[in-house]
Amino acid sequence: PARSRCHFGKVRFGMTPRVLVVDDEPALLPLLARYLRSLGLEPQCVPGAEEALATFHAAQPAFSYVVSDLT
Repeated sequence: PARSRCHFGKVRFGMTPRVLVVDDEPALLPLLARYLRSLGLEPQCVPGAEEALATFHAAQPAFSYVVSDLT
């Protein structure tokens, strides 16, 4: 089978895409951040919804993506 690849291009005037990562499992945040950096993204990790909303609204420049768990 063909191997799947993720590709994230540069956005907004050549800036590295920024990703807000939200997860209530603190042990997962460094792992997710490392993986996203390996894909060429700039992650910012937060441990909860309230902090995520505040971070999202205050972000300059804005985030390109948001990654969140569902539980």
